[in-house]
Amino acid sequence: MSRLLCTIFLILISTPFFGQDRRIALVIGNSDYEQSGVLKNPVNDANLMAQTLQELDFTVIKKLNATKFDMESVIYDFSRKLSEYTVALFYYAGHGIQVEGTNYLLPIDAKLNDKVAAEFEAIDVSKIVSQFERYPDNINIVILDACRNNPFKSFSRGGESGFKAIPAPSGTIIAFATGEGATASDGTGGNGLYTSALAEEMQKPQRIEDVFINTRIKVRDRSKNQQSPQEWSQLTGKFFFNKEGYSEAETVYAKNDSKENEVKATPTLDRGLLRSGGQKAKVHISDLLEFGYSMEEVLESGVPNRYLHGINFQGGIIVHIDEENRTGLIAAPYDQARGAKVNFEEANELCEFLEIDGFDDWKLPSRGQLTLMYKNLKENDYGNFTLDSYWSGSTNGYNNAWGFSFSSGSKYDFDKTGKHYVRAVRVFTY
Repeated sequence: MSRLLCTIFLILISTPFFGQDRRIALVIGNSDYEQSGVLKNPVNDANLMAQTLQELDFTVIKKLNATKFDMESVIYDFSRKLSEYTVALFYYAGHGIQVEGTNYLLPIDAKLNDKVAAEFEAIDVSKIVSQFERYPDNINIVILDACRNNPFKSFSRGGESGFKAIPAPSGTIIAFATGEGATASDGTGGNGLYTSALAEEMQKPQRIEDVFINTRIKVRDRSKNQQSPQEWSQLTGKFFFNKEGYSEAETVYAKNDSKENEVKATPTLDRGLLRSGGQKAKVHISDLLEFGYSMEEVLESGVPNRYLHGINFQGGIIVHIDEENRTGLIAAPYDQARGAKVNFEEANELCEFLEIDGFDDWKLPSRGQLTLMYKNLKENDYGNFTLDSYWSGSTNGYNNAWGFSFSSGSKYDFDKTGKHYVRAVRVFTY
């Protein structure tokens, strides 16, 4: 079998029939809240998303202004259908709140007089995400355009605002309209800022990762950097909302295989774009690495290595490039322990047994590496870090280890029995 036929075969088994996948979506939009007033755009956003998804060959289940009974019923019906499809999408627009680290979607009849009421009156997002965990080989997509504001401030004053980031299970991408702990704009027009940008990008023949990257660029630009969408991804296959993207990808793979001794034609090493800075340069660099250009080729093109910070690469996101020693530092794309705090011993074990995209050489970061993560990623809004303290692997005697606060930017000497967040790192050579 020729290399070209082998390549086509690999594409066939990794991309279902060049886009002949079976797609289903559940779309919920809540505007007319009985206890907290009316939101302007969630129903409009849900209608726009439903129409967009239908045009993209999704079977769409839509529910507007849903009570708790309505939401539970339609989510249950949706979950029962997941086994019949290869792509499943859940979209929600409306009020959402975080209570003691748990994210909730609010039905229109929610009555929240205290924090405990959220467990009984609202919908726990993790219960929806858990339905996708049963189908890790599918393309699972969760989109939450919530957190417009907290309508129940009487019991949450001075506490949590916005959603807490959720580590995605295998085969799933979870997208938030704004960053952790922040609120999203309801928009000044007929649709919310996030959904209007997302619907535009979905219709383009580009990878799902690029859909969300370009949506983020638009939202940041249109909000003057007041709103920054975030995603947590553990997707295990390629996906294009617009199926024309599959045929373009097929052409690229075949072309690259048949011209293996030539510089790849798509994308090009556009030095002007690489040196231009900003998100456009980052998207281009990411594409170059995705299509097989080496790290050395990208750096030799003249791109400053700081432009690589936050780029997806080898199972994580790039923290730092050491050109003198030809090494790089990568952080895991999400917090370990599913975003929970753990003690020092547990943190080490989580990193030791971690495997992402076939890479299993993860470790707790040293104190210096943790500082680089803060300066090169968190301060530039990459990596979805929790605004709290993280463990390093650098110890200070038998009972203590160094940590770093990602809210204040300060170093701390922690007792090893205390509990803090953990983000693993690995070193690569090029």
